[in-house]
Amino acid sequence: MNAIKNITIGHTERLYKPVGYTMLANLVNIIPFCLSIEAVRIIFAAFDGSGRPLDTARLWCIFGILAVYMLVMALAERASYRANFRGA
Repeated sequence: MNAIKNITIGHTERLYKPVGYTMLANLVNIIPFCLSIEAVRIIFAAFDGSGRPLDTARLWCIFGILAVYMLVMALAERASYRANFRGA
């Protein structure tokens, strides 16, 4: 902790906003990862030998969610970037 205090010249409160926005951006990026895992699971379920057809409606739904979610990711990354590099 002493190293962080030395780096910030005793003003550790300056790290609250950049660290908070970076954590938020990283948490936002977990959702697309989970959705891609679900898409892979749907594809593998269709080819596991059970005879179930490929659920294309669900895949298109996941695609739509991911496409819209790109805007959310961009906004979160933009806020994180501004807090880290413009607020210094």
